Amino acid sequence: MMSLSKAILSTAVLSALFLPTAKATPMWAEGACQDNVNQGANRSYYNSGVAFKWDSYLGDWIDQDGNLYGTNAYDSLQIQDKDQAQVLNLDLTKLVDGWHKGDFANQGVMLKNRTGSKVTVYSREHSDASLTPKLEVSTTAGTFYLSPAADTMLRSSTYYCAGELTSLNTTGPILLQFETKQLPKDADVISAKLTLHTTENQYGNAQLDAFRVTIPEQKYSGASLAQAYPNDFEMKYDDQVYLVETFDKAGWESNWTYVWGQENMEVVTENFQDKFEPLMGSALQVTIPEGNLSGINMGYLFEDKLGHDLEEVYFRYYIRLGDTWKTNDTGKLPGIAGTYAGTPHEGGWGGRSSNGTNGWSARGMFTLELQGNNPFSGQVPIGNYIYHKNQSNAYGDHIIYDGKRPGVIEKNKWHSIEQQVKMNTPGKKDGIFRAWIDGELAYENTELEFRDVNSAFIAIDRIWVNFYHGGIKPINQTSN
Repeated sequence: MMSLSKAILSTAVLSALFLPTAKATPMWAEGACQDNVNQGANRSYYNSGVAFKWDSYLGDWIDQDGNLYGTNAYDSLQIQDKDQAQVLNLDLTKLVDGWHKGDFANQGVMLKNRTGSKVTVYSREHSDASLTPKLEVSTTAGTFYLSPAADTMLRSSTYYCAGELTSLNTTGPILLQFETKQLPKDADVISAKLTLHTTENQYGNAQLDAFRVTIPEQKYSGASLAQAYPNDFEMKYDDQVYLVETFDKAGWESNWTYVWGQENMEVVTENFQDKFEPLMGSALQVTIPEGNLSGINMGYLFEDKLGHDLEEVYFRYYIRLGDTWKTNDTGKLPGIAGTYAGTPHEGGWGGRSSNGTNGWSARGMFTLELQGNNPFSGQVPIGNYIYHKNQSNAYGDHIIYDGKRPGVIEKNKWHSIEQQVKMNTPGKKDGIFRAWIDGELAYENTELEFRDVNSAFIAIDRIWVNFYHGGIKPINQTSN
């Protein structure tokens, strides 16, 4: 266990054991791509709904020799400009065999056009099923015919995703993903043939090369404070913990420096109408009313409670979004900050950029619920927006957790969110922000600069429990 400074814990419950979830293979999203919704793979993101980026513009691939961005394709096909419908066949035996044996993750196949010509093929969304892509896999246990679980194309001309188009063209990479789990585990792959159907028009000869899509996992490390306590109840006996808030005693508000928005909060033990159940004992139910921005705003100021600010802190809370949770904009969740509001050094929130001599913040954030054919459809992305000296946006750097435990949470399910901030050595980029979901490390940045060499007095001044919709756009239906 790493050496820890004092920490604060805010939780709606006393006891919880979150078992690690199965590690999911990172996967690109076909996504919802219509009616001003853009949540699928595009030129910059393999899942734009959660802002998960490709390492390389227009996607990442590995060739059959295992080389990143290599040129030795699994198969290549010359397509003649005949201006007639054609049937295209690509030999993917080596690729499918590798997926089946577990030699590498099945993250799909990328078809790249080596020329500048244009050939259009029908996608899985086409109304005529006989023209949609098919993967014929012959094994020692029989032959299997697979349809794509997802397909799309990445277009350099637009950031909009193309996952719901009925045809895809070779002006950008084409991605297809096939579920091979139905292949018997003890069977050997003999052959695998991908069949595509073109439209009647081609614009020049083309060469189509097949590669393996690759999406690397982030390699984060670090231990949380709560990791040592499978039963959270025991944490309140640790002298490193300043506060365990269970909302089960009258006057709990006095544990905090300020509590605003009481009209939107209620301590509950049940709410059957909204299918809400506290994890154990009492919970604080927060509502953001239709036409409003704010749910609640609570703060624990260390100067007020301890007499001094901190250099490092851990903060853990539990959240359960109800069935009614439906937002029309991004918004704010609890986090850690050093805004120094009301002082000459105020900064790091509400568009007040950090510059190394003023405040900073790492408030949590949520974005729009994911829709369509997305690995996280129906879930809500979460992360933080971080104001720091080198921020790239006037409103802080917006991040969604992209670790092995991605930053998405299900509705009507309790989730544990833990965050750590450690201040940087003044003038050095060695500040730390980490986040865990359900006990699993979800994000890490160990190169933050919150303060410059002459601003050692800037530190961590508060825990900021904020539920807020949008920046200026009110919520269009009541949510809790």
